[in-house]
Amino acid sequence: LDVGIRLKTDLKDGMYQIVGNEFVETKTNPEDFPIVPVAKERVLQFSPAAISDSISNVSKHAAKSEGSHPELSGVHVKNVNGRVRITTTDAFRLLSVEIGSKILKSTEFIMAEPKKVAQLLSSLTGKITVKESAEHIEFEGENGSVVARKVDGHYPDFEKIYPKFKEQFVVSRKSLADALKELKAFTSS
Repeated sequence: LDVGIRLKTDLKDGMYQIVGNEFVETKTNPEDFPIVPVAKERVLQFSPAAISDSISNVSKHAAKSEGSHPELSGVHVKNVNGRVRITTTDAFRLLSVEIGSKILKSTEFIMAEPKKVAQLLSSLTGKITVKESAEHIEFEGENGSVVARKVDGHYPDFEKIYPKFKEQFVVSRKSLADALKELKAFTSS
């Protein structure tokens, strides 16, 4: 199970199918469906928009899941200086964002299927609590949970590869794009 969802409802326990806007109990054999795992240890808390938007933006750049480096198909999540850094790469480019979070325990993991997780996270309400187990990450909101598999492996130590910058500039995206277009005539490619 790469990604699962658990909903909180007023219904009795059982297997349900969503038909239109209603839950209809099914007679499907429960053995045909994997049990959505439960993670116990609380590690982070986010606002729903912060985590959903960040994972969604970062996951657009994740490598395809084929190949010999499955850890590159996920997103790397790590506590850094009191913030949570979410990073991904397609093996050519790196994208990393940091977001504010209530850090309950130091954590670092690679999460599978970030695009699916981001899509499902947007439907959770209230504060999002992140729980961790050995194999899974659970994002729990007021109305349910999204559970994602952790990817085995080690994320590349990109901090040793990329330089640390001492200066920071804020520029208009349009101005920068225009300047780069003007310089294109002077480049060899």
